[in-house]
Amino acid sequence: MPVKDEILFSSFIGPTEDVGTCALVLEKRFEAGGGDAASLQITAKGVYAAEINGRPVGDFFLAPGWTEYFTRIQYQTYDVTELIRPGENVIRVTVGWGWFFHRIYGQSHSDLALIAALVLRDGAGGKTVIPTDESWDWGTGPWIYDDFYKGETYDANRDVVLRGKAAKKPFFCREIVPQQGEILREQERLPARRVFVTPRGETVIDFGQNLAGHVEFRVAGRRGETVVLRHAEVLDRDGNFYLDNLRAADNRVTFVCDGKPHVFKTRFTYQGFRYVRLEGFSDEIRPEDFTAVAVWSDMKRTGRFACGEPLLERLYENQLWGQRGNYVDIPTDCPQRDERQGWVGDARMFLRAGCYNYDTDRFFRKWLRDLKYGQALDGRVPTVSPLMDFWWDPSRAPTGDSMMAVSYMPWQLYLMYGDKEILREMFEPMRLAADWIRGKLEDGLWQSDVNFGDWLALDGEPDSYTGATPGVLIYNAFAIYGLRFTVKTCEVLGCDAAGFRTLYDEMRRAYVRRFIGPDGRMTVDTQSACVYTLAFGLADDPAPIAAQHRELIARWGRRTTGMGSPYDLHALSENGNGRLAWDLLLSETYPSWLYAVKAGATTMWEHWDGIRPDGTMWDPAMNSFNHHACGAVGDWLYGRAAGILPDETAPGFARTLFRPLPDERVGWLSASLETRFGMVRSGWRVEDGAVAFDLTVPEGTTGLFDACGVRCELTPGRHRFSCPWRAE
Repeated sequence: MPVKDEILFSSFIGPTEDVGTCALVLEKRFEAGGGDAASLQITAKGVYAAEINGRPVGDFFLAPGWTEYFTRIQYQTYDVTELIRPGENVIRVTVGWGWFFHRIYGQSHSDLALIAALVLRDGAGGKTVIPTDESWDWGTGPWIYDDFYKGETYDANRDVVLRGKAAKKPFFCREIVPQQGEILREQERLPARRVFVTPRGETVIDFGQNLAGHVEFRVAGRRGETVVLRHAEVLDRDGNFYLDNLRAADNRVTFVCDGKPHVFKTRFTYQGFRYVRLEGFSDEIRPEDFTAVAVWSDMKRTGRFACGEPLLERLYENQLWGQRGNYVDIPTDCPQRDERQGWVGDARMFLRAGCYNYDTDRFFRKWLRDLKYGQALDGRVPTVSPLMDFWWDPSRAPTGDSMMAVSYMPWQLYLMYGDKEILREMFEPMRLAADWIRGKLEDGLWQSDVNFGDWLALDGEPDSYTGATPGVLIYNAFAIYGLRFTVKTCEVLGCDAAGFRTLYDEMRRAYVRRFIGPDGRMTVDTQSACVYTLAFGLADDPAPIAAQHRELIARWGRRTTGMGSPYDLHALSENGNGRLAWDLLLSETYPSWLYAVKAGATTMWEHWDGIRPDGTMWDPAMNSFNHHACGAVGDWLYGRAAGILPDETAPGFARTLFRPLPDERVGWLSASLETRFGMVRSGWRVEDGAVAFDLTVPEGTTGLFDACGVRCELTPGRHRFSCPWRAE
């Protein structure tokens, strides 16, 4: 292992016996002189919370984050000079399971471990390193239970009890690396909106916003009294607390009182919730004693959006909160139930919207490394990253959307941020994935019996998880689309693209033979089949399929897409059906984005009718109310409604393509994006038979305006002009 810093001279240490369900405490007393500068390098097998002389170290929640553990873990470096005092000091680190236990079953709490190095530097240039070794003490404290999905139990009556000297533990990963991703922080505090009693007699707090995080609460109670907080996203149709959709996750926080006032919040897990049910409180319940604390990775906000339709603005806020609640060190699928995994398909679907909302470059570079390290040697890409034993069988075939992700996602990051280094780093995973697919072709198409189908589409059997579009069409469409970006990557990097281009052309021709009839229409007569084919550029002549797509929407009287939903509006607006795209976006009836908004959603639902018009719930086994993938519509809001698009010939918005799509029903719309070059702005207003545009091009860049029959080059600065209004 290469020596990078003082932490690598230390050892992993842990207890000498099983600590049961308790979190592990490791402690070291040390001497320091006056004026010492001090830094702490630290990481853990599990998640840690460190303090020196009773004061917390840093503000990284659930440090060190989640990585592909057997390959690497991150360590953090903190300046702790202000925490050190002359004379005796004590450093104490509490280690809980966090993600680690659910990555590797069969572990016990005795497997928790810490590695750290405290470095003291005096004014004369001397350095003292205090490593983790057998001189540290181990014990347990008031955290008597912690489980990422079940919750935490804290007993205020228990002090830290040291049981003996720590034992060295073996290294379990290939390398320890400095922090690579964004740290996870508490970001926003939300006061309780109301406290009420449900028809069942439950005392419930409503924070008014579905989020990922925890509740900070004040409690005293009587000595030995146990109080419990349960967390939920929604109420049922009778107004009672609804937990069924959490599946096996308890989302329970338990506090055992000692009769003294305390302010408490969790350290080793988080919950997805809007509502909290209180159990066992003898204290008076006051709203001011409860605060919801939202956590998400510490990314810079870059995008803003506003318009003249309040429901559409709320939809924008919902997809923004969906990102916040699911960019929790990794891009999760949902933050509430017994999952919270880095589903590759969900991350891919929302990527572009996420890049508009926040600067996600560093966040995704870290996660894509885990995806690369989790890829099988033969090229198969896992469905979740980092790997989870119960989601990924190494012998299992991959899905089309995960195979596509290793090329699509780096390419989109390159377009949004302009750094080709991500293409270099992910080129080998692209090559391996392409080679694996090449070896699985029959008659030019990939044949597989593993796929999720058109997940949660509405044209299948009632209450089915998959729609009517056959899986073979879907995963081949994804694979071909992914190969397109592998070819583009080769062209940017200057490497030989011939083999990938040949594979792409072969599969695309086979797709056309199999799924497009002599009349140019899809032989699979579903909306999703049309959407994939149009959005992925798989048809030689898209016009007949665009007409078929339009006819299918009219025939059903609604949209029916599942996994195709992120591409639905794009398939329409890029093929002469922009007005219909706006029709779908502005629809307020099921199934639509605004249906959920009108039903009171504050994040994105997993299913179009997660709560049905009569108030009943969809299947609780698959009914998240914070599923950011469906928020991919945010990409269309920025990229087509506002018209702010990157140019692949000048990535990173060195040249911005302005292709706005106004609609008089919205009235006005404005969006901005802080790029590497500066602020890009695009706005429009429809009134008095004209549409007025207001655009800003940053210094050092150019733009191209292409809308309403006008096409012109733009220089840096602000541009205003008007055109006669006509609906597309």
